[in-house]
Amino acid sequence: MIINPELRRNLWLEITHTRLIVMPIVLGSIFALLYLASADADLIGSITIVIYIALTFFWGARLASESIFAEVRERTWDAQRLSSISPWTMTWGKLFGSTAYAWYGGVFCLAVFIWQVRFDNDWYKTVLILILGALLVQTLALFSSMHMIIKSKVISRSQSAAVPLLAIAAMIPFLIIGVSTKVTNFTFFQYSFASIDFSLASLIAFLIWALWGVERLMRAELKYRKMPIAWAGFLLFLIAYIAGFDFSEAINDFNKNLSTLSSWLIAFLTGIGITWLTILAEKKDPIAWQRLWQRVKEHNYRRAIESLPAWSISLFVAIFAAIILSILLLSMTIIDNTPLIIINLVLFLCRDVALVIWLNLSENQRRADVFAVIWLLLIYTIFPMLFKTIGLTAVAACFRVETTDYALVSMFAALLECIALGYLINRRWQRWKNKKILIQLHN
Repeated sequence: MIINPELRRNLWLEITHTRLIVMPIVLGSIFALLYLASADADLIGSITIVIYIALTFFWGARLASESIFAEVRERTWDAQRLSSISPWTMTWGKLFGSTAYAWYGGVFCLAVFIWQVRFDNDWYKTVLILILGALLVQTLALFSSMHMIIKSKVISRSQSAAVPLLAIAAMIPFLIIGVSTKVTNFTFFQYSFASIDFSLASLIAFLIWALWGVERLMRAELKYRKMPIAWAGFLLFLIAYIAGFDFSEAINDFNKNLSTLSSWLIAFLTGIGITWLTILAEKKDPIAWQRLWQRVKEHNYRRAIESLPAWSISLFVAIFAAIILSILLLSMTIIDNTPLIIINLVLFLCRDVALVIWLNLSENQRRADVFAVIWLLLIYTIFPMLFKTIGLTAVAACFRVETTDYALVSMFAALLECIALGYLINRRWQRWKNKKILIQLHN
């Protein structure tokens, strides 16, 4: 008896007697045709894997994302949110229930593949990578759909179609490392691993984080209180994971003083990259910001931490790593302007975050993130290239970090830009409050 009601409901929708019969007939016909057309075992095994990937990766990701999008379009999602099902039960019920039929076909493909390779060396690792890879793609598709629903209740067909493709794109590095280079070794934290073993371990780790991420989003959507422990933990894991790769030679070519501080540099750059990603992807809700400010004024710091946006945590990581990097570089009596460049990167990051927030405080928030991306592209590419072309490199340094010769120019320009955007943000914030769109929220 299946206890999970969400899993049982999805199985009723996905698995029917007709579908149970059709899948083995179709796949059996394809496999029979392959055997009649060619006796090449490797070719048959490769085609079987392609069919498996089409079923579990592409179709499975589509089914996982549609398990949420379909609920919203049919206006049944609100009823599910009000049910007594726990977030974790809802998570794995939707993930495994909605993709059950894709896995039904995938099992047949894996069975044929295993029989075809005749249990060669490391065959089970390849099978595990294929299974875990499909699970990770489907989990990422469910995560992306949950995130999009939380950010915007209105999802277009093009947006829903893009979710599986984004999830599959995230899997490409694992498949390349694990399947095509299984005979080579991989160095991680100065230890040597077979590439297929490293890919398998990485898949397991990222799958656990992805499942936890979906559960946390589901918890937020079902209005459970949550501390940002999962997000902070993932940031630390991601920094440690990236630090495991050997970048010392590349860092030394860029700046020999940073080669001994590579771990802190990786933490700093990871914080910057994740901050840019989350500030654009996350929902910017003025009412949520007002709720956060209200809780801070009431000294209810636990509830305030629960309301922190994800980008603020990654921004804190970037700033903290930048401070440590700068202190260590200064303690090494470095003469060049490397510490100034690190400070400038933080200041320009704060400017970018302020720009996105200012645009999202406008009366028309629908295209605010699109405009933010356009402005960032202009600021980091078009404007600097234009001024550098006409010989005004100092002016170009006002938009982004240039050479160390213009580090002071970049620092003062970034400070002025942050102050100006802070003033503009405050004006728009006061306009929101004067229109009484923001309300005072209490516990």
